[in-house]
Amino acid sequence: MSWLDVESIAGALIYLSAGLLIIPFVYGRFLAHIRESRGRSIAVRCMLVACTALCLLLGYWRAVDYWLIVPGLVWLCAVILELERLVMQRRHRSAPPVEEDVPGFSLLKPFTTTALAVRRYELCVPEWSRGRMRIAHISDLHVHGTLEPGYFHGVTERIKAMAPDAVFITGDFISRTKYARVLPEALKGLDAPLGVYACLGNHDFWSNADEVRGALGKTSVQLLDARGTVLDACGDKLLVSACEDPWGDQAWAVPERAEGVPLAVLSHTADNIYDLSDADADIVFTGHYHAGQGALPWYGPVVIPSRHGRRFDHGHFLVNKTHLYVTAGIGVAFPPFRVYCHPEILVVDLAAGKL
Repeated sequence: MSWLDVESIAGALIYLSAGLLIIPFVYGRFLAHIRESRGRSIAVRCMLVACTALCLLLGYWRAVDYWLIVPGLVWLCAVILELERLVMQRRHRSAPPVEEDVPGFSLLKPFTTTALAVRRYELCVPEWSRGRMRIAHISDLHVHGTLEPGYFHGVTERIKAMAPDAVFITGDFISRTKYARVLPEALKGLDAPLGVYACLGNHDFWSNADEVRGALGKTSVQLLDARGTVLDACGDKLLVSACEDPWGDQAWAVPERAEGVPLAVLSHTADNIYDLSDADADIVFTGHYHAGQGALPWYGPVVIPSRHGRRFDHGHFLVNKTHLYVTAGIGVAFPPFRVYCHPEILVVDLAAGKL
């Protein structure tokens, strides 16, 4: 092998590394928000092939010369964006879980599709004088043929063991319309003293929202709208509203609430957090991101379908005065498995007291 061949191969690898930085950026911020269809699937595959081939060919052709400034600029932009993410995530990151039940980590066991985790948080509600309320939060069931009904029954049993006062579900019940009929069986036994409340997600609307609503009508799940409903915690109140932007039939509007009643919002995506915070929402529960569904050990998720990138990838954040809880979800979309990323149930204990 000549020195020229070595330079050409090195150039190809350098350009490919830049392409591998561009792909998750473009997919997470743009392509992931396009309605799921065969056309989108073809477009994504074509983008992957075209970007990979273009980078390899261009890098091999130019080899190691002054054109390396192009991948160099890509790397520089990637570093700047990552630094911005770290700064913003540090600014917004709030209290960690007070208790975790997470299956043990092993590099030799990357597939964590059904390795369910439970994380519990505590949050003081200054408007309350004596109330206490335990909320179990799940999202993104994506009921389909990949996960067995027994898995969802196991999730229900874990929730019941936590003895929540209310259960919140933040959308994406299904991935395909034909699986709407399976929802009543998957959600069988799910109940709570103050009720089970939900909003719909993008896949529910992309499939058939009416079919999902009809199937949920056969369960204990109550779909909320923007007006919401008031829950009673030993005499103290919590208004719970649903924001289905940007996919819903109607744009979210700030609900009317009595003075001193905190507002909790169920929103499928955390991309709405700044608007909800501006509307003085006290607590926001979201899903959608699946915590990336695939993660690299000690690095985190590779792709998050958000215009904010990985800023609100997973966990508890504080945006202005709004507490944001982002769950990793229960199910899987595409690909039909999780890698170093546990499905999870979030438990949030609300109690009277000062923040």
